[in-house]
Amino acid sequence: MGVLGRLVNFERPMGPVVAQILYYIGLFAVGIGAVRRIIEKSSRLADDFLGHFFGILTVLFVALLWVLVLRLVTELVRAIFRIDTSLHDILTGRSATGLANRASPDQSAD
Repeated sequence: MGVLGRLVNFERPMGPVVAQILYYIGLFAVGIGAVRRIIEKSSRLADDFLGHFFGILTVLFVALLWVLVLRLVTELVRAIFRIDTSLHDILTGRSATGLANRASPDQSAD
């Protein structure tokens, strides 16, 4: 099956992939916004050094918070899709990942 066939096939959800792509787009947007604000603040450092210096630190802190929020939302969306996939597999009688038939990695075969 080609790329187009995989896109129109509804056997596997695209939600986790789309969530991950949107996460990377969000990271890019946060990075661009932070760089723009840092440049803006640093161009005015001569006027009020201490105020704009703390402004730069605030921009970095807020950007870090946005990255954490993006990560949490992405993990939440991916968890919802994992629950959906697991529930679908339970209802259809298939094992979600085949883990039930395999030994865990820390168990050795005797």
